[in-house]
Amino acid sequence: MASSGIINGTLIKLKLAGSVVANLTSNDESLSTALRETTNKDSGGDASFLAGKRSAEYSAKLFMMEGATDGYSYLFGIWQGGTIVTAIMTSAITGDKQYTCSVLVKSLKRTNPMEANSEVDLSLQVTGAITESTI
Repeated sequence: MASSGIINGTLIKLKLAGSVVANLTSNDESLSTALRETTNKDSGGDASFLAGKRSAEYSAKLFMMEGATDGYSYLFGIWQGGTIVTAIMTSAITGDKQYTCSVLVKSLKRTNPMEANSEVDLSLQVTGAITESTI
């Protein structure tokens, strides 16, 4: 049964190349459209625009954990290989929407503060279109 009401963000997972990214604390999807200005002498002083190219990025924060086959080492391998992989943003709840696309690892950052949890920041550049489907 599809989710209803306000979605609990804890349900939304990020999968890369078939594996759910381990130890996620948050994950985001950012969509943008470059605008083409079409203002001209007939615009009456008001700016006007048309949509240009679309782009998207996914990002995630996760706790660092050595040995996790779907954690930092897994992400490092994707980054190091410059590999385009399939990403899916999903709740895995039947009836909900999920979003699938191809991505490249844009950045991978480890933060290791004193006496606190080590964390990883992941940034993914979407290449091509994102498709929406029902689980």
